[in-house]
Amino acid sequence: MPVTIEAEFRANYDTFKVAAEASNANVKGALSANDKIFLSSYRLICAFRGWHEVGLVSLSDDVIGFFIEAHNDLLTSHVHATSGMWRSALISLRSFMESYLAFVYFKDHPVELAQWKVGELRLEPKVLRQYCVKHPELKKYFVVKSATQRLDSEYSKLSGSVHGSKVDFRMTSASAYPAIATDDLSRLRAWQKLQTQSVRTSLLIFFGLFASRLQGAAHPIFRKVLAANFPPKIRQDLKAQLGINI
Repeated sequence: MPVTIEAEFRANYDTFKVAAEASNANVKGALSANDKIFLSSYRLICAFRGWHEVGLVSLSDDVIGFFIEAHNDLLTSHVHATSGMWRSALISLRSFMESYLAFVYFKDHPVELAQWKVGELRLEPKVLRQYCVKHPELKKYFVVKSATQRLDSEYSKLSGSVHGSKVDFRMTSASAYPAIATDDLSRLRAWQKLQTQSVRTSLLIFFGLFASRLQGAAHPIFRKVLAANFPPKIRQDLKAQLGINI
């Protein structure tokens, strides 16, 4: 009896599935030795998530939706990184930037939010970044202003992974194809650097927007979470410039 094309699809798919699952398990197992890096990543994610209770309780569900999506993008990037899916991890990290910047914009623009909801408005990422750069509250403090001035550079680096515009962002090579996941430590370190920069920038922007929520001794546990994610110099700048002690 001749083999049908559907039977060929099934046989090839079953072979691919077994090989992919075995390869991914091997990569994930090798990367598990870098648990400290992934713990550091999760620590940053917890700091971002903490702003939900501190700064967002009075905002509409539509606005908070952008923040929640940003948090989900961060978790997705983290999971992809623990699985060695570097390009996917960076793509999710860029989505994180777009989501939290949209949150910053739309919390101040209810009319534009209503237009966006019905498909009458689409804002380019450049507009969202420039809104932060020009935001009067974010220009008050040098430590926050410096963070907004890094947005274009951070976004450009992450965009390279989306568009595959540089060889460094490719998962494959002439001798390695397909390459859904790899345990390449140089890619792990590159992802960690970009994630740390991107999340710290978002946290500093939120400091500028919601500084009043952290005055005095308010939210002591959240302060400890934030302190665990910044070096002493930035903590000193936050205290001197914004009156926030973490």
